[in-house]
Amino acid sequence: MTLRPAVAVLVLLLWPAAVPAASIDCARAAGPSEKAICADRPLVRLDAEVAREFSRLLEDVSEAAGTAASPAVAALRDSQRAWLRQRDACGADAGCLAREYRRRLAVFARKPDGGVPLSVDAYVGQFGDPDADPAVTIGVMRGPGNDLLALVEAAGDDTACRIVGIGRLDGQGRLTVMVEPGPGPGPGIDPAMTIEATPSGVTIPPSAVAAAACGRVDLAGDYPRQGAGRPGLVVPDGGLRLDLITDFGPVTLALDLERRTVAGFYPDYRGRIVGALTEDGRGITGEWFQPAGDGPCATARHGTMHWGRLVFTYPDRPVAGDRMTGRWSYCDAAPSRPWNGQFDDGP
Repeated sequence: MTLRPAVAVLVLLLWPAAVPAASIDCARAAGPSEKAICADRPLVRLDAEVAREFSRLLEDVSEAAGTAASPAVAALRDSQRAWLRQRDACGADAGCLAREYRRRLAVFARKPDGGVPLSVDAYVGQFGDPDADPAVTIGVMRGPGNDLLALVEAAGDDTACRIVGIGRLDGQGRLTVMVEPGPGPGPGIDPAMTIEATPSGVTIPPSAVAAAACGRVDLAGDYPRQGAGRPGLVVPDGGLRLDLITDFGPVTLALDLERRTVAGFYPDYRGRIVGALTEDGRGITGEWFQPAGDGPCATARHGTMHWGRLVFTYPDRPVAGDRMTGRWSYCDAAPSRPWNGQFDDGP
């Protein structure tokens, strides 16, 4: 299955440029910090999770820029280098190392990193309406200093767009992003796109670059806050969040226990899940959808030609380590292909 969300704008902070994405090779651990990590199973797991999230983000930024030599890619690599220096400054202190790993995962999850508050924190979080067509979400990530990096993804029935850009706060507290690739050949188009914080989220004011950067998609508009965390996931009050590691990578689900509905995503394919709880509460029936895949359907659903059905079944009150059994299909066929997994501790 090749599963990919509709429009997403992802904002990161500018960071110092080739950083290995792989986690530590414990057979070759060197220095107090690496040796301490390899001697501690939870730290080994955190190290692998940070490496996986960084690798995924690096691929996204490289794809959007169209070249691994872009300033945005260099900024992301430099950011990881800076964080590795912070991590290694912990030496063999396991508590310090765990805190650094969790701070880095918080950055990747579009949350404040728990350090000194910065003016950029007004932009940290997840914004937009993932159900619109084309859908627009804006994710804001923190990094060293007050510099920012923006990744924009847009997709609908007849359009797709990905751009990135390094951004900075201007004197009025607005985020100014220099997008790449540029907004097209139109004369006099400044490649700077502005994002402004509002009490309920963020807004992109009308401008030539907002109108031209994504072709048919004019990015100007208001984007409500969805809440800090990974793209598109809002856990309702009194609801339940489920995190799994599955055949198709991580899956995160938000259960609305009052309405008995389910929403979620699987970021390895930029895919989303919508559905309902089964009557006994021990399963989910619904649909998956993503911007691209192996087998396009004859009709569009959720703003894409790439969708299908799914059924997940799991124990009552699942905990980390419990198994989930699932099936999926292309389009409207009965689910028959395996999509199994195991419950995780979450972020």
